[in-house]
Amino acid sequence: MGDTKIYNIENIGTAQFFSQSLDYQSLMARLAENQEMLEYLQATGKTERALKAGGELAELEAQLERLKEDVLRLYETFTKIEIDTERLAKAKAHFDKGEFREADAILDAETMAQDLERLLERDQQLDAEKAAITKNREQLSNEYLVKARLRATFYEQPNRFEEACAHFESALSAVRTSAAIFEYAVFLQNHNSFKRARALYDEALQSYRELAKETPKTYIPDVARTLNNLANLQSTQNDYEKAASNYDEALRIYQELAQENPRTYLPYVAGTLNNLAVLQKAQNDYEKATSSYDEALRSYRELAQENPRT
Repeated sequence: MGDTKIYNIENIGTAQFFSQSLDYQSLMARLAENQEMLEYLQATGKTERALKAGGELAELEAQLERLKEDVLRLYETFTKIEIDTERLAKAKAHFDKGEFREADAILDAETMAQDLERLLERDQQLDAEKAAITKNREQLSNEYLVKARLRATFYEQPNRFEEACAHFESALSAVRTSAAIFEYAVFLQNHNSFKRARALYDEALQSYRELAKETPKTYIPDVARTLNNLANLQSTQNDYEKAASNYDEALRIYQELAQENPRTYLPYVAGTLNNLAVLQKAQNDYEKATSSYDEALRSYRELAQENPRT
């Protein structure tokens, strides 16, 4: 259904420029002629021709109303948009004087099409440049990650921790990927910087959850891995309730993954069960700890049948 809003030309002060319009004047002249003809035909008793003239007059009156509505919609458009180009300013100036045809001529379709084509081409160039920049930033982020890991091996240097952290921060400045955040969190956790590591694990977990919504097969394992590491950290901080919750969620994910791919994920099931059992033992919940140890043991024995050396 169309817009049935009723516009009143007098209410918004457009009567003057509207009446100056050549289209309006032409239509009014035709209306006057048809009205005069209709009155003549009615006076002379020419009924059939009068009926036809009346229909034509009604159509002209309808055209007038449509013209008013179209002009008023255009008036509203001019009041809402920014007049920030030379073409628009000139078109608006003509419109304000009722010169609708001149306003239309200013907005030359061919010239505008050429401008649009140039802008679209430039937009494509910028997209290509943006893609290249993104790729280069990703490469730099990877280089900083490797440098951070290398710096962490320089045990003889007294500032190796601070320098490694600086390189991790640079990697995140280049591209704040979930993988880089996770790697930094692991490094901090291994160096007992638990508060900073925990914040990064939380960020990585949130990021991996979002990614897993679109590509679950790729990122669900990362969700489980981050949950397990975060739970390890929380357990170290004696935050047993949150640690147990995260271990439980990681375990459920690994168990589901192990149903489809036991060779890959059954070791993670066993490892998470073992972590959970350690936590339960620390809480003196020996019954649950025994159950978790038993289940982990069954998983390890199953794995040992295929790969006893490992």
